[in-house]
Amino acid sequence: MLQYTLLFTFAANVLASPAVSDASILILGDWGSSPDIKSLKQVAKAMDRVAIDTSAYAVFTVGDNFYDDGVDSVNDKKWDDLWSNVFTGATSKVKWNVIMGNHDWYGTPRAQLEYAKINSRWHQPDFFYDEEIQVGKSNIGFVFIETDLLAYGYGGKDNKPQVRKNFVKEGWVDGSSEIENQLEWIETTLKKYDGYDYLFVFGHHNLQTCKLDSDDMDTLDRLLKKYNVSAYVHGHKHALQSYKSNSMLYIQSGSAGVLEDVCKKNKGWGAAEHGFVNLRIKESSFKFDFYNMDGDILHTEN
Repeated sequence: MLQYTLLFTFAANVLASPAVSDASILILGDWGSSPDIKSLKQVAKAMDRVAIDTSAYAVFTVGDNFYDDGVDSVNDKKWDDLWSNVFTGATSKVKWNVIMGNHDWYGTPRAQLEYAKINSRWHQPDFFYDEEIQVGKSNIGFVFIETDLLAYGYGGKDNKPQVRKNFVKEGWVDGSSEIENQLEWIETTLKKYDGYDYLFVFGHHNLQTCKLDSDDMDTLDRLLKKYNVSAYVHGHKHALQSYKSNSMLYIQSGSAGVLEDVCKKNKGWGAAEHGFVNLRIKESSFKFDFYNMDGDILHTEN
């Protein structure tokens, strides 16, 4: 039994009222980078414009919130330098739903969970949590997952011993069955949303858009398909990319701050541009619009 199962039971809540007919969410990843602060600020301004135009009610991050080595504490100056002093417009008025990426594990990941207790805009009740909304008569589930252990195993990321040290602090060690426990929580939670109109899962590490050698991430992918997830949304690779497999979408939003080329073996669409994604949900449809830092739509998936 996962130690955080009870917390997640109470972490689930309804974010929007049943009267909402159109829900807009902005999604960014791999963003809090000082060397890329000029591009990040331009992305933030574009996000503000889209937030106003679409009446966005939330921002979802898919990890690597602070480069290069996460944050040290709730008092780390990166909270101001890379977040509150950058996102100062419409995106500063809404809640941010947060998960972490590998760069967050290079620092003190618990500090981000502690920060959520003192700033209600930074919403991260634990490493794994879920929420739901209603749009018209449609029910929508959101599942937020931690993927670093699934991607790297108990040994942590090569050449980054701090990841393994942080895993040890959490009790995520070989012999603990933590990987099996995390996959069990994910499957149980996905099953909870069986029959919902749409189900979206948010993690940091990529699936399908770029190659990732991890048996446990492959298991995650099979679970997503088994429970008919509408889309898996992630970052990690620093470009905007998408891929559709049957009815399931893989959406990559990993270039709000850091940028690299589109993966060479990308099977779908891709653009090596700083940007973000806007998820629009209506009662009978949803779509993902990919924006560059100028606020132009580059691509749409639905």
